[in-house]
Amino acid sequence: MPLTPDLPFPKSPADAIRSKDWNDHVKETQRLDVAKVSKSGDVMTGPLTIAGALGIGTPAPKAPLHVVGPALISDGDGHAVPNNRMAKGSLTIGSVTASFGGGNSWTANTAGLLMETAASTEIAVHHFGARVASIAQYNNNTLTIGRDMGWGTIGNVVMNGNVGVGVSDPGFKLDAGGRIRLREGPTGHTAGLWLYQSTPKEDRAFVGMASDDEVGLWGNKGAQWGLKMNVTTGNVWMKGRVSSSNICTSVARFNKIDVTAKNWAAMPDMSLTFKADVANNFLISVQVNGVQALIVGQGLQQKLIAVYFRLLVDGGQQDLTRHEFHQNGWELRGVNLTRVISLSAGQHTVAVEWYTTDGTASACWYGDTRQIQVIEL
Repeated sequence: MPLTPDLPFPKSPADAIRSKDWNDHVKETQRLDVAKVSKSGDVMTGPLTIAGALGIGTPAPKAPLHVVGPALISDGDGHAVPNNRMAKGSLTIGSVTASFGGGNSWTANTAGLLMETAASTEIAVHHFGARVASIAQYNNNTLTIGRDMGWGTIGNVVMNGNVGVGVSDPGFKLDAGGRIRLREGPTGHTAGLWLYQSTPKEDRAFVGMASDDEVGLWGNKGAQWGLKMNVTTGNVWMKGRVSSSNICTSVARFNKIDVTAKNWAAMPDMSLTFKADVANNFLISVQVNGVQALIVGQGLQQKLIAVYFRLLVDGGQQDLTRHEFHQNGWELRGVNLTRVISLSAGQHTVAVEWYTTDGTASACWYGDTRQIQVIEL
């Protein structure tokens, strides 16, 4: 507390120093020796230099700056500390009226908390008596999260919300803007990815390396390595049956049909339209069974009759065949038209046409099948 000396003050030469003046001086000296610096309700001007340690809230500081209680670095009073929301030993940094960071390079508002270093620095946590674990280490432009410091590993790292790697607005729990590399583990586990389902609460499948030379699919309920491919030769090993959904569409009919046209005519019920999702190769197969050709009223006279068949894709001829029949020879035949063709994405039409050079040509004579199948390769 400030000392107010009795008048006259200041004293002039030959003024007497009374006993009260002396006693007040000694008492203030004793108080300062105990209280050291007391500026409660006042402001200390100029720089403050302390030789030794400064203890705040403790009479025995263990470091150059030792604070017992919550510490606050702010542009004002803040909210948490003055409302008793922070525990002793905690540090609150920031502001309730301003934001920090978010810019590029150096600004007057670069960051809320900045750690400077010559080349590397680290943020670690001490779990007393159990482990020292690294939360984050910066080392020559590499940031490592959860580094093993050699005395008790950090264990699991849990992140809530979406995590973006090279993505500023991740839309999934893990959203990477580029390729991801999965490495072989230090214990010899091959590189890969386990797939976990919540209802059975277990890993159901694994996608990854079966060995140094094979990549595959593992079924964890008994299928084991159901599919493997050699990374050098491309050879594929498969376990179990394969069910394919590559048949895009098909059409099949069984009723007897005839043609007397001497030029190309559509074969009844032998056309279809399908959609290719992407540009790809397609196998188009046509089978027409029970084919015959006759001239009614010719008796047993033999005459050669030719019947033509062709496959059209989007109006363009892709395959053609000619079959010759000796009239009244009762020659039932099967006709095949097949083509592998590259098609663009979008709608496509497949059709079969036929004609006869004489008489009447028939198909599905005894209820045989005529069909078209389109298979994506």
